[in-house]
Amino acid sequence: MCREAPEQPDDTCRRCRELLAQHEDDRGLADLLEQQHPSCQCEQHCIGVGSPGVVQDNEYVHRIIASPRDYDPVSRTIRVTPFGKVAENGLSVWRGNGPEEDIRRLLEDGLTRSASEPHREIFAICEVEAGEIRRMRSADDQRLFCIYDQTVCPVNPDEPPVSTHASVFLRVLAPPGTPHGKRMQKDYALQLREKFIAATIAAVEYRSGLCMPLNARAANGEFVRNGTARRP
Repeated sequence: MCREAPEQPDDTCRRCRELLAQHEDDRGLADLLEQQHPSCQCEQHCIGVGSPGVVQDNEYVHRIIASPRDYDPVSRTIRVTPFGKVAENGLSVWRGNGPEEDIRRLLEDGLTRSASEPHREIFAICEVEAGEIRRMRSADDQRLFCIYDQTVCPVNPDEPPVSTHASVFLRVLAPPGTPHGKRMQKDYALQLREKFIAATIAAVEYRSGLCMPLNARAANGEFVRNGTARRP
């Protein structure tokens, strides 16, 4: 665990942790990470609150796909929209080897909405091996993505952060004014989407049906919150 005490021997660890914690809702976080800690430097450190350690290449990371934000229920197509967050404040995922209670809490957060938003329902869970993401390269052979054991503030402020949460960030960002820069970032997000949807687990099949009672509770309005819902 990266400690904040002054005896911490590696100041980079502390600075990585502070940056990820203080800017978790900043849509420019991916840019800040590459500016201050280029080439995935923060991956060398365990930085999440209560994290079991850095995310290993042989671990699987999972992503909730909830309607209507993440997929088209008519065509049953998973949209690229959530994956575009890799170029902003990160794609929120969880570590597949985490305890069921951690996963349940993150699924509940994914179903949480404001009263003005349409009701959400878990459609599926997508998974991919972390090493596959890290091996993705750009046309000029730059590594595209970093994965950090970042923990984020839960929807319920009375609960601690989920220790097995993680985030995926794009590190090849187009400088402002770059022709077709947004198009390039969307292309990278599409490539990441293809990795994730190659292993899509139907909600009814995930973790012995863990999603189904949560969907029922969401349909009853249990996850409606005042204000604007946050991550994922």
